[in-house]
Amino acid sequence: MLPKYREWFRLFPDWRALSRASFPNVLRAWQGLGYNRRARYLKDAAEIIVRDFAGKIPSSPRILETFLGVGHYTARAVFCFALGRCEPFIETNIRRAIIHEFFPSNEKDVTDGKILMILARIEPHKRKKDWYLALMDYGADLKGRFPNPNQRGKSYVRQSRFEGSRRYVRAAIVKILLTKKHLSEQGLLNTLTLDPLIMPHIKSGKWREILATLEKNRILGYNNSQWKIAENG
Repeated sequence: MLPKYREWFRLFPDWRALSRASFPNVLRAWQGLGYNRRARYLKDAAEIIVRDFAGKIPSSPRILETFLGVGHYTARAVFCFALGRCEPFIETNIRRAIIHEFFPSNEKDVTDGKILMILARIEPHKRKKDWYLALMDYGADLKGRFPNPNQRGKSYVRQSRFEGSRRYVRAAIVKILLTKKHLSEQGLLNTLTLDPLIMPHIKSGKWREILATLEKNRILGYNNSQWKIAENG
């Protein structure tokens, strides 16, 4: 992560720099950091923060939650780890740790509400940031050593395999268009057919649904019979 962290802040040292950057450049810098739509959400957030909040994080995680793509966890993780203002929040490793320690192995459908109540009861009054970091490390260390406690969580969703999935096709399309700049639909199709893992999506016609989703999410744009990475806005 450190090389990506340093490169990101070299390119976008503050909210204003990110808000002014072209989306293709933001998306290019984002490669390797996860879902591409999160690059769009982050770019949107930078524009809102500069326009409506004088370039500063909003004063409450509840305001941050109103931003597209920001949920309960993300808002509170930002406030805890960036600003040192912590309140109970849940991510995968925290959920794993709490279910492992506080719920018997035969209890199913443990709700996030119950986990948040426990966190509110046990979190310390001081050094909360360090405590949540340690809790996440502890939860990560449990992985593989016990049957996954997260499977007993009501909100648990198993991540599907990436290779050959719709996520795989989305990532491949973005990677191609970051390199080629723009392609006709046939040109894009010709490039995609080189990957045998994508062929089932081409044969079923689902690759066009994936293109439509990428356009709806403002990752791609289509004009003059060409697909390309979307611009700002």
